[in-house]
Amino acid sequence: MRERRGSAAGWPLLATVSWVVLLAAVSLPVGTTSRHVLLTVTTSAAAVAVWARVVTHRAHRAAWSCFAVGLSGYAAGYAVLFHAPSLQGLGPGRLNLSDCFSLLLFPAVLVGIALLLRERQGSRRLGALLDSGTIVPAVAALLLWWTTNAYPELAMASPLQVFLTIVYPVAVSALAVSILAGIVSTPGRVGRQWGLLIGGFTVMALAELAFTAQLAAGTFTFGTPLDAAFAAGPLGAALAAWTSARPSSDAAARPVISMAVPALSTVAALVVLADHRESLPGVATAMAVTAVLVAVARTTLFVSQEQVLAERTMEATTDELTGLLNRRALLAVLADRLGEAEPTTLALVDLDRFKEVNDSLGHVVGDNLLVQLSQRMSRLAPEGSVVARLGGDEFAMVLTGTVAQSTGLGAFLVESLEQTVQVGEHRVGVGASLGLAESPAGPDSLDPFELLRRADVALFRSKQQLLDVESWRPELDVGALERLTLVADLRAALADAGQMVVYLQPKNDARTRRVVGFEALVRWQHPTRGMVPPDEFIPAVERAGLLTRLTERVLDLALDEAATLRRDGRSVPIAVNVGAPDLLDVGFAGRVAAALERHGLPATVLRLEITETVVMTDPARVLTTLGLLRRLGIKLSLDDYGTGLSSLSYLRTLPVDELKIDRSFVARVTTDEASSLIVRSTITLAHGLGLTVVAEGVEDVETLQALADAGCDVVQGYLFSRPVAARDLVWPTAATVPTLVP
Repeated sequence: MRERRGSAAGWPLLATVSWVVLLAAVSLPVGTTSRHVLLTVTTSAAAVAVWARVVTHRAHRAAWSCFAVGLSGYAAGYAVLFHAPSLQGLGPGRLNLSDCFSLLLFPAVLVGIALLLRERQGSRRLGALLDSGTIVPAVAALLLWWTTNAYPELAMASPLQVFLTIVYPVAVSALAVSILAGIVSTPGRVGRQWGLLIGGFTVMALAELAFTAQLAAGTFTFGTPLDAAFAAGPLGAALAAWTSARPSSDAAARPVISMAVPALSTVAALVVLADHRESLPGVATAMAVTAVLVAVARTTLFVSQEQVLAERTMEATTDELTGLLNRRALLAVLADRLGEAEPTTLALVDLDRFKEVNDSLGHVVGDNLLVQLSQRMSRLAPEGSVVARLGGDEFAMVLTGTVAQSTGLGAFLVESLEQTVQVGEHRVGVGASLGLAESPAGPDSLDPFELLRRADVALFRSKQQLLDVESWRPELDVGALERLTLVADLRAALADAGQMVVYLQPKNDARTRRVVGFEALVRWQHPTRGMVPPDEFIPAVERAGLLTRLTERVLDLALDEAATLRRDGRSVPIAVNVGAPDLLDVGFAGRVAAALERHGLPATVLRLEITETVVMTDPARVLTTLGLLRRLGIKLSLDDYGTGLSSLSYLRTLPVDELKIDRSFVARVTTDEASSLIVRSTITLAHGLGLTVVAEGVEDVETLQALADAGCDVVQGYLFSRPVAARDLVWPTAATVPTLVP
């Protein structure tokens, strides 16, 4: 429902006009009755204005309802006092009915203020409540001390007379100070709404103090400018009700301001307690003691909150593992430094092979390694620089100076990080890559996020090109944009059944040249770029974490081709390459079984090729997955044999059926004696273990002859066929295959 403004907005104007007329009337020779009417009309108009705001607006309705109740009581008090004096004696005890109505203003408005402040105060509500708890007794004690000092005869008056003398100034002064304390000790600007409330009740408090002095001296009469000042608080509330509140900000209150209220209250209370006159009312001493005790509680709460805030700030800006600054704190440091008189260089460091440490030795060893390397970086960092951990195995260092000045340090840092670290019983070594980006000095400095982006681009280039250190250059951004576009296109391609295709390369018997299988090799038919080779998009697939989805697509396409070959009477196995994310997934074997069932094929038509580096990622989990695949009846092939570091140790335990000798050895089998020896010994070893041997990269007849003579079982390479689409396959005949020496 829309808020109804309409003519209701005229009520604050009516209250303002009435107050201005009242202010003029107390300075003009008009009758006392007229002044009384104007004061009653002004306070009544203020109450009606706030009630109109309650009816027409939903926001903060409860708070302004409290204001409206209090202002109505205040107006009713003047109505009884001036226009129905016969009702005065109807109050409880010896109180006048006008005082009963008027005093309703202060608790009601205090509740309304508390409700309005609730959103601003948040977790500081208890502190604001304690502020009020120390302000009220301190003001009361100070006023009692002042009045009894200024007017000694007041000490001889009855308790009711003393109460009526100080209750109004104490209540309105405490109200004004509470509003001010609640505003300045919480986040956000004051704004016009709060300014009107503070101004109105402050003027009213000053008037009540003057009233107290005159009442104690026996000189008070109505018909002075105090009449208009008495209505300043209600008028301020009426105008504030129709003024939009300024949204509070997220800025924290300053500690000095937060402690001002209890400090001033304590000072006021100590002034009272320092007076040892017997004539000082005991209630003044009790209120002063109460103010001090509440101030102590408020101070204790403040210290506790500041400690919690300090701890939370530390947690929010510090990396829990290493104790270095985190990404948020790094950005704050950059925001402070950028634009200074000297250039700022940001160095991003990424550890190489750290995942292998985590996967093979466990996260405890990995965490210990990160801690030691972070300490090493901190020791190597120049004075005035800042070291941070951005997450995972990525670190940052903020340096003063240009990239040219920082390049030497970067190279030295990379060299130092590559030195091995003793972690328990393990001696661990990792590599590192580093990217540098520079922000100019002065007003041309970069935004922190832009500097971080440039350093990240340089770091990626460093890792991609296997460089120790790389610096950002404008031309690197072109490649970075292309990579982002490539990843987005890859995601779309994996959801598009027509973009990812498989080409088949035949595997041939080394002696008979007959086709004994195929290897499925993925190709990307990009809608605008055309055919994209694997070496251009496979790295992007791995970085984007899309390898599992790509494997599922290739597996599905390969099995589709296998089903077609099977229908044509040429049932030979098709090999599909799988990576570490696949074999580390306990559900991979189940998905392979489901794919075979979906295509209606036996497990014998599929062969999965793995590499040694995949096995080394997490041997236990990989061996578990390989065992499940083996039980399904799927043949397994160890690809790129000879390029890893632990071939013989894993070859003994891996449940593989086939060994593929890497092309780097096969290509030199006829020209390099060492390569020839490795190939022959590998074939002998594999046959001894009951494995089939495949040589890839066969491109000439001489190599084929040498492999056949060495006893190689299967060959694969351009000599027979390049990878082609299934529709373009040409099955070898006697006329199309090379002739070997018997």
